[in-house]
Amino acid sequence: MSTWGALFDWDGVVINSAAQHEESWERLAHEEQLRLPPNHFKQGFGMKNEVIIPGILKWTEDPAEVHRLSLRKEELYRVIIAENGIDPLPGVHEFLDWLQAHDIPACIGSSTHRANIELSLKAMELEKYFVDMV
Repeated sequence: MSTWGALFDWDGVVINSAAQHEESWERLAHEEQLRLPPNHFKQGFGMKNEVIIPGILKWTEDPAEVHRLSLRKEELYRVIIAENGIDPLPGVHEFLDWLQAHDIPACIGSSTHRANIELSLKAMELEKYFVDMV
């Protein structure tokens, strides 16, 4: 067993999902008939939905509604991935091949919704490279 391991963050390390996340916010706003302020995506980039919805978008401060909107936004993100797929960042596949060839286990550590990661892994056919995720 290897004494080494590799821990990967997700967005910005394995994939660049900015365009898909921006589109999911646009779809949610359209679906809910809510307004998106200018530069909303850049302002909220890297933040949790639970901060973006009340703080940047100013859609609601009701915790239950924030939760509902957050979950729906992530569902829409997964629809976009299912429709269009997603690719790993350059070099990721080769690095994962190298790790696997050297018996170095890889795990994912991310605040990204698990269902989003699982769908992306499947779409990119990368499931075999990761032994676990947290």
